[in-house]
Formats: sequence, structure tokens, C-alpha cells
Amino acid sequence: KMDIPTEQDIVYGELSADPLSSLASGIATVFLPMISESASFDAWGLCDVEQRRSFLQAFSKFDYEARDTISSMHGGVELQKLSEQHRLTKNPQDIVREHPDFIPVYDGLLEKWCQQAERFLSESLDNRKEDPEPGPRTELQFWRSRMQRITSITEQLKSADCRLVFGVLSAVTRVNQDVAQKSKTKVLNTMRHWKQIDVSITEALNE
Repeated sequence: KMDIPTEQDIVYGELSADPLSSLASGIATVFLPMISESASFDAWGLCDVEQRRSFLQAFSKFDYEARDTISSMHGGVELQKLSEQHRLTKNPQDIVREHPDFIPVYDGLLEKWCQQAERFLSESLDNRKEDPEPGPRTELQFWRSRMQRITSITEQLKSADCRLVFGVLSAVTRVNQDVAQKSKTKVLNTMRHWKQIDVSITEALNE
């Protein structure tokens, strides 16, 4: 009942593992229907018709954008993670010297990240070309969704796993011994490939 004061009430509940989705769900299934249905009742006090309409439009827009944003976040690119057994806390140079068998694992993981990033950058642009309903709103939604997904990649690259992989592979390219030349050449090629991907990601962020 909207005509009963609630200033003295305490609202409590439990936060789920995904609070953003819970918020969006509450808005869409509880608050928005409740406010929409109350538009015909005398529950708005001194608000005139225009103020009610403006509020409902703004609230509906917020509901739509919240659900759209959450959908984009959940549809982001999740980089393959480093296995627990290869997640060491040692100095990268020490890992290269003491665990040379780990180098192909880190190199392969970086190659996988390259493939994932390349696939996303290519697919997202293809989807834009194939959009059946072009227009200003569609264009805005596309670029917002693309930016959110690219940002999800850059945020993951700041993780401890990613820093470890880059640190070890960078150390491989600098050492003059302890690493077979074939392995070093392979790592150098992968690092060059990643630098190209990194440039593409930066350019995509600046679009």
C-alpha cells in the first residue's frame, strides 16, 4: 500500500551472489509494475499527470538499460584461466630456471587468449554488419555492448594469472641460457602476435 508511511520501517534481506541481476529483477517484477499500476490511483500526491508520465518514462528507461547492461556483462569474453598447478608465486626468472616445462603451458595459454580476443573483435563487427534493424538506438546499443565486452577483457588482463603469464614469457625472451632456442623462438612469435592483438584492443577502445 503506497498510502501508508514507511519511514520507521526497516527493510532487510539477503544479497545474492549476483546483486546486479537481483536489483534488475526486483525493478522489473516488483517496482516497475507497482508504480505503473498505481498511475490510475490517487497515490501520487501533488504530482500532476506530466510529472507522473515523465517519472514512469525515466524509470522504464532505467529498467531497460540495467537489464541490457547486465546482459552485456554476462555475455563478455572470459579468458581461459591458468590451472592451479601452474599458478606459482615465485619470481618469473626463477620459474623459467626451475620450471622450464611450464613455459609451453604459459605460451599455449597466451595463444589461446590471442584466439579468443581475435574471435571476439571479428565476430562483434560481423554482427553489426548483419543487424536487421539499423538505426540510432541499435548503433548506440552495439557500441555500448562492444565497449563493455572489450573492457571485460582489459580488466581480466590485470589479474594475477595474466601478470604471471606475461612476466614469465617476457623473462624467457630476455634470458641467454636455461631455455632451448626453439622454445625461446616460439615464445617470441607468440609475444609478437599478442602485441598485435593488444594494439587492436586499444584501437577498439578508442573507437
